[in-house]
Amino acid sequence: MTDINVFTKLLSVREKERRDAEIAHQASTQTFEMVATKLYKILKKKEDMEVFYTNSLQKITIDRLREQQDYIESLKQQIIELQARVSEARTQMESSQYKLSQSHIEVKKFETIIDMRREEQRQEEKKQEQLSMDDISMQQYLSKRLGV
Repeated sequence: MTDINVFTKLLSVREKERRDAEIAHQASTQTFEMVATKLYKILKKKEDMEVFYTNSLQKITIDRLREQQDYIESLKQQIIELQARVSEARTQMESSQYKLSQSHIEVKKFETIIDMRREEQRQEEKKQEQLSMDDISMQQYLSKRLGV
């Protein structure tokens, strides 16, 4: 019984670790989604600006074209920075997913161990009960046979 209690306590510790890993994974997923969304918006803005730039090449002044080109270049720089952040966020998310998976495995291990120990305990109790019933039966038989 004490053996099962120890494993039950260990299971509760592992479940807490799993909950913490779930929270960390959710946070890293949200961070990844936020950064990826920013990257998408910047890429879309750059694409729109390039289309506008191409369509307006013949209609605007050189200064205006230079401003648009500078703006596109600044968007490209932002894209490079955001791609690095997206990559970092993806790595963090994958790492937290791995930790979450490992914590699920640990919880399952302890649940299985506890179930096995409880089944062993039930079998032992059943065996002891059967031995006790056999002993009682033997005593009753002997008492009737000997006439006591």
